[in-house]
Amino acid sequence: MTVHQGIDPPLGTVGTSLGRTEVAHRLALAIVPVDAVTRRAAPPGVRVGRETTRSLVRRPNIDPQRLAIPVRASAAYILLHDPTIPPQPSPLPNDPSPVRPPEIALRLTDPAGRFVPRRFTVPIWTLGEIRRPDAEPPSGPVIPAMSRSIRPWLMPGAAYGVPGGATGIRTRVLREGEPARWARVELFDAAGNRLGWGHCDEHGQVLVLLDRLGSGIPSAPVDIAIRIHVPSGDEQTVGNTATDPLWDLVREPLPREPLPPPPPVQDDVTIGVAVPDGYLTSAQDVVRPVVPGRITALADVIFTP
Repeated sequence: MTVHQGIDPPLGTVGTSLGRTEVAHRLALAIVPVDAVTRRAAPPGVRVGRETTRSLVRRPNIDPQRLAIPVRASAAYILLHDPTIPPQPSPLPNDPSPVRPPEIALRLTDPAGRFVPRRFTVPIWTLGEIRRPDAEPPSGPVIPAMSRSIRPWLMPGAAYGVPGGATGIRTRVLREGEPARWARVELFDAAGNRLGWGHCDEHGQVLVLLDRLGSGIPSAPVDIAIRIHVPSGDEQTVGNTATDPLWDLVREPLPREPLPPPPPVQDDVTIGVAVPDGYLTSAQDVVRPVVPGRITALADVIFTP
């Protein structure tokens, strides 16, 4: 413990029985990757990193991310406040609109291929906002850790360990004869009810597992409708096209968790079932049969503009 009596340190101080004590760390953001199939924390091996301007223009063979710190005996990863975390932007002169909170860019990847990568922009609580309760007297409310955390869902990838007896599909999405990188796939029954959702990887491959397959417990093959969403190609890409395998993967904007934190109800972007801005939807769905209790390997699905 360091009892501080001089200039206020960058991360601030807190009052103790021995006086003002310097704070060693301040949580900027906690990230808990979630397996979209089990709805539980993803197993070890997922990598969580923060993208910076410098990291996205590095030389080849350098992983283009600052890795978050894994928390021991936990599924969480953390980013701490440091000089690279952006501060609160200053308001523009004569602009009455509220100042947007600063954002950081994240990517979640799995080298083993069990989950499809995702990228996000996340508004964060600034260091100044976090320090306000420590002032004498306090100048703002306490911002709990739950308001500084996210739980993004990861869709299963080609190497996902599918449980026995699961129902689903494996296929590849093509667009103009080429794999549709990072496409999104929805499955519907004959009544128009959505049965499942999947994310394509960089090869256009997708694995979609179904919670159910229509009403009852069917034993014969069931026709499902496959709806495809693909990037338009007009989106602004962020990354080095020569060195970054995720250069064209869209950054999806997540909301900042409010204060106080809400009940654990996730928005569509966080759980991965929102169509990203700028994506195009196929003009017509493709109907294919699915065998209950099996992962049905389907022929390539062609995106129809």
